[in-house]
Amino acid sequence: MYSLDINFLKERKPQEFSKSSTPTEATPTRTFLPLAIGGAVGLFFPLFVGGWWFGVNWQIEKLQKEIAALDQELSQLQAQKQTIQQKREQLQQAEAEAKALADIFNQIKPISAILNDISDRVPSDVQIRSIQQNEIAPSGEAEQPSQSSESEQLSPPPTAELTISGVAKTYRDANYFLLTLQRSKFLKQEAAQLQSAQTVNYPAQVDIPENQGIASIEPRKVVEYTITTQLNNRPASELLRELSRKGAMGLVTRIRTLQKKRLILEKE
Repeated sequence: MYSLDINFLKERKPQEFSKSSTPTEATPTRTFLPLAIGGAVGLFFPLFVGGWWFGVNWQIEKLQKEIAALDQELSQLQAQKQTIQQKREQLQQAEAEAKALADIFNQIKPISAILNDISDRVPSDVQIRSIQQNEIAPSGEAEQPSQSSESEQLSPPPTAELTISGVAKTYRDANYFLLTLQRSKFLKQEAAQLQSAQTVNYPAQVDIPENQGIASIEPRKVVEYTITTQLNNRPASELLRELSRKGAMGLVTRIRTLQKKRLILEKE
């Protein structure tokens, strides 16, 4: 019995395989490329979100610090503003007090200057026996008894009324004295009135020695008068020249000083 042995390996020609023709190497490259891209995207997105979140938080902290600094600066400015407002109020109060004091000085008329003015206006045949001063409440004050404190401070001061009594040689002399008083810059022209005038014996006592042989002396007839007038409301700043003539130099100096400080307007 015969057996047949065939060697396939010897008779088979060897084949050369190139790398490009190997089908098994292309499969892994195509499979891992999308995975790599997805992994890169997956890593980039959290990093992007984290960076963005860090940047936003940094900006928030920066803005909060700026806001805190501005709030602190604003509080300091408000404190300075309150201080400035207080200083302004104190300045306004001081100016108001200075203005009120200046107004008081401006309303003062020395009685010595007024008496000198009246004395200079007395005619030669007229004598003054007494001068009395009375305060008269302003008209309308009695009709409004209930007023606030502010309105009381703003109410006009009482008017000073002068009552002049004496004797004149004749009625004409008494009337002439009244006319001279009406021309005074310290008195109200319309307020000067002759209240009474009558003929009386001259009010004088004469002692006659007994050895002179004179029984009595007939007293001279004179006119006894009473004149009332009122001080006007003209401020002293409008009467500086007249006050200087009547000797009130102290008041004139104070008024001129207040005028230089512009607390009193210059009017004359």
